[in-house]
Amino acid sequence: KAKSDTQYEAIALNKVTARMQSEYFYGKDGLQKSKSKAREFYKKACDLNNGDGCTSLGWMYNEGKGVAKSYKKAIKLYKKACKLGHKNSCSKI
Repeated sequence: KAKSDTQYEAIALNKVTARMQSEYFYGKDGLQKSKSKAREFYKKACDLNNGDGCTSLGWMYNEGKGVAKSYKKAIKLYKKACKLGHKNSCSKI
């Protein structure tokens, strides 16, 4: 079955979002380091069912990096990532 334009747009957005999240967190490729921007992109990626985005956002909550520390939110995000097949997250639950 052929993918619709909307599906292709979602795939492209997911890829761009996944790349931008770490670039903002670490300040790569000339971008100013910004944990709040990274959090936005991690959340967008997670909302698009990207396991890396969910795991990274969970880590931010677990460690209190750029967000208020919340083990409850971290576990919820790790569980979602695990269901999406992200093996690292499964071991954090």
